[in-house]
Amino acid sequence: MKRTPPARRRAKSRRATEDLLAAADWAARHAEGRAIGGRKIEIQIPDVRAIRTRLRLSQSAFAEKFGLNVRTLQDWEQGRKVPEQTARVLLRVISRTPDAVEQAVAA
Repeated sequence: MKRTPPARRRAKSRRATEDLLAAADWAARHAEGRAIGGRKIEIQIPDVRAIRTRLRLSQSAFAEKFGLNVRTLQDWEQGRKVPEQTARVLLRVISRTPDAVEQAVAA
């Protein structure tokens, strides 16, 4: 079995360390909202009540059908809370293709 020369091992280790430091630096910038190379998409706050009424569902039926908490749904509809970004995406998909979301939740 051939052994890697010490100089080459050090070079590999140095590159790995530099890669890890660069990744940690990017993660820190990303957490602060300063990451370069990514993009931030802001989804508009959906009208949850309009989506639900268009589907002709009660609050409890809507929440059960799509795996949501009824109280959270009520908070969104009454303006006490605003859906987070991931919930906004889910609500957008529900508004466009409710059957697909229902199948995904049921699976």
